[in-house]
Amino acid sequence: MALFRGDVRSSVMQMDTGLTVMLPYDRPVKNQQEPCKVLYLLHGMKLNTTGWQRYTNLENFTKENGIAVVMPEGGRSFWMDMVNGPAYYTYLSEELPELVCKMFGVSDKPEDTFASGLSMGGYAALKLALRNPERFGGAAGLSSTINPLHYALSPELGGELCIKDAPAIFGPELKLKDEDNLFELAKKCAQLPEEKRPRIISCVGTEDELYDEHIEFKEAMEKLPIDFTHAEWAGKHDWNFWEESIRVGVNHLLKK
Repeated sequence: MALFRGDVRSSVMQMDTGLTVMLPYDRPVKNQQEPCKVLYLLHGMKLNTTGWQRYTNLENFTKENGIAVVMPEGGRSFWMDMVNGPAYYTYLSEELPELVCKMFGVSDKPEDTFASGLSMGGYAALKLALRNPERFGGAAGLSSTINPLHYALSPELGGELCIKDAPAIFGPELKLKDEDNLFELAKKCAQLPEEKRPRIISCVGTEDELYDEHIEFKEAMEKLPIDFTHAEWAGKHDWNFWEESIRVGVNHLLKK
């Protein structure tokens, strides 16, 4: 087991940015029989990359499953290419996977590459798999903000600061582009050959304020020829739920 915390230089964002990587091994990559699977694990709007380590038993889970876990920093961007700000999505979907594969020797195969995250990070994880199935073989969204624009503009959900951030993220028109819309991405993804469609699981607590959005997403996804699973149980938008749902989601992706 090895843990790395540091900074990398992002060319697309033109800045240094923090990165935490957990590896299930503590020996040189050349000693491994084959490159290990990798999970890109994303934080929420009001958190940062340290949350998963501080509030969950992630290290033991990483070791048990023999999977590398990559936790980047996304600020308050919804992990999007901001209209007025850094290109977080391009960094996350293109630059970071290439960097991680080269630096840590993890697998670059889509069937070995997954994304997960909570709230804002859950939205981004689902988008990564639906928009980039050639790189990500599946995603587990945990209490995902299915409609990020609705979340951003809601005083009860995102809060007043998020409302102020919204024009920089989405543009002055405050519109969600099709390339950022999970429903539209799913329709497009459904047109791919079956073997190229990602596996998707969406987890939500029945007391979560985003529960209704998840039911809407579930109903839409179940009409499409995509390997989709909706998982719900008693829970709120909190770490108690995310501690359990990360295991449920990732185990599903790993076919456990």
